[in-house]
Amino acid sequence: LIHVCGRSGNLGAANRAFIQMRDEGLVPDGRTFSALLSACQTAGKWQEAVRVHQLMMDSGFEPNTVTYSELIGSFELDGKWHEAMHFFRMMQKDGVKPNTITFNTLISVCGK
Repeated sequence: LIHVCGRSGNLGAANRAFIQMRDEGLVPDGRTFSALLSACQTAGKWQEAVRVHQLMMDSGFEPNTVTYSELIGSFELDGKWHEAMHFFRMMQKDGVKPNTITFNTLISVCGK
């Protein structure tokens, strides 16, 4: 549900589904956080993506290549390339290996 809401650009509905899931006692997993980060990326809501990234780490999930790429992509609409580079460096520092999608996303953000 979070994925579908995010793909349609409805970040609010994705957030509500996430909150409802947690309220009902369901524990989010890596895919849940990835879907929520993807929703943030689609909506261009980088502040929310940073919040979700922190919540993911606070919940004991280590970011991976996909989640870092989605987080980096969330900076594109606002052209926040400094912030994107910060998280790219953090990704490398954390030992997470970027892939082609990560590099293409970073190029897109830096090109804005």
